[in-house]
Amino acid sequence: MPTSYPTINNRDYSFASITLKIDGTEYIDFDAMTYSDGLAPGRSKGASTPVPLGATAGDWDGSGSITMQRKMWNTLVADLGNGFGLKALKFVVQYAEEDEPTTTDTVVGRLVKPNNANSAGSDPSKITCDIFVLQPISWNGTTITKPINTAGLG
Repeated sequence: MPTSYPTINNRDYSFASITLKIDGTEYIDFDAMTYSDGLAPGRSKGASTPVPLGATAGDWDGSGSITMQRKMWNTLVADLGNGFGLKALKFVVQYAEEDEPTTTDTVVGRLVKPNNANSAGSDPSKITCDIFVLQPISWNGTTITKPINTAGLG
C-alpha cells in the first residue's frame, strides 16, 4: 500500500542516514557516494514495420564514484595495499532512520581512477575516485537484471 503524505514524525533517508563499509571496514569521512546501473535494450525490427516488434533484454552497465577527505583516502588505500585498483571490493551502503526500515544497497566494484582536488580556502583536500562496477547493484536485495546462471561452469 502506498504511503499517504504527509507523514507525521517520520524522517526521510538523507546523507546523514548513511553508513558506508568497504570490504567490511566502516569509513566515516566521505562526502559523496554515487552508484547506478541500468540496461540498454535493443529493438527488434521487421522489414516494413515502423514500430519495433520486440526488444532484447539489453546490455547491463553500472558506474559509481566516491569522494572522501584525503586523510581518509590515505587510510583506505593503506588498508587495501598496493594494487588496490585491481581488487574487487564490496561497498555496503546502509540507510537508517528512526521509525524506518534499514535499507542496504551493495555495490561490487574496483577503485579505478582517483582524482585529487584541491582549491584555495579552508576546506580539506579531497579525493574523488571512479568505481568500475563489476556486477548488478543490489538495491535493498533486488537487482535490475537476473544474475548470470553459473551452475555447471566450474
